[in-house]
Amino acid sequence: DAKIKKIPVYVAIGAISKPMQHAVVATEDRRFYSHGAIDPIGIGRAILTNIQSGETVEGGSTISQQVVKNVFLSQDRTFAEKAQEFVMAFLLEQNYSKDEILEIYQYGVFGANATGIDDAARTYFTTSPEKLDLAQASMLAGLVQAPTYYNPLQNYPAAKARQKIVLTLMTEQGYISPEQSNDAYKKDLGLQR
Repeated sequence: DAKIKKIPVYVAIGAISKPMQHAVVATEDRRFYSHGAIDPIGIGRAILTNIQSGETVEGGSTISQQVVKNVFLSQDRTFAEKAQEFVMAFLLEQNYSKDEILEIYQYGVFGANATGIDDAARTYFTTSPEKLDLAQASMLAGLVQAPTYYNPLQNYPAAKARQKIVLTLMTEQGYISPEQSNDAYKKDLGLQR
């Protein structure tokens, strides 16, 4: 029995809830709308964080770089691959708007065999991407880093801890208030177990 690879459903950015868009940007690339294809400040911050911790704990890739890596390149971390990633991210930014890039980015895998934002919203919450609320969006955005580990259907405590980080980042960046963060964290997600 060959496993059939799912093709993500195309979801226009206007059909993805604002909480979901904000959660992804706050978590994956806080300066997404203000930098170009690469983010020198983000790279510098990642290098400093990694030096201080003594290991690689933070990446400096922008959402545009991640789109290029996930769609066009292998996951190799060679210098040649990184150089290609920079050039292709620059070309992506020249030909697509930030919203279009964010739209493409959300075709990623969200765990539990969910491919793309539409499949993830339906798999975890039996809803559509446009109806994802803050609690659900912060849970899904947390999956991007490690979809299998943070899968709330398999590792709920880790998923909740990651959701808290996403909500904290959203609060720090002004997308939500501390009260909204607290309410979203406590809210029943309506997970489909």
